[in-house]
Amino acid sequence: TRGPTQQPIASPLGVYDSHHGTKFITGADTASSLRTVAAAVYKLDPAKRRDQAILSRYSAHSIFALAANILHRQGMSDSYIQKRLRWKS
Repeated sequence: TRGPTQQPIASPLGVYDSHHGTKFITGADTASSLRTVAAAVYKLDPAKRRDQAILSRYSAHSIFALAANILHRQGMSDSYIQKRLRWKS
């Protein structure tokens, strides 16, 4: 079956077209973007060892942890959060 965007339901959501063809947004892409934003917001220099250590903590998992925290603060049950974020435990 097809979703609202007329894409098959099983199609990944993180897809974009570039001049190199269709690309998938990877965990590495996500981490890179998060680190770039964090460096700008917190005025960190990715060339400095100390700041590299801080920036290395940001990963694709950070988004899931943030989402879980927000849902929890909104009073959602653990089982709801697990189901929505597709976590098994």
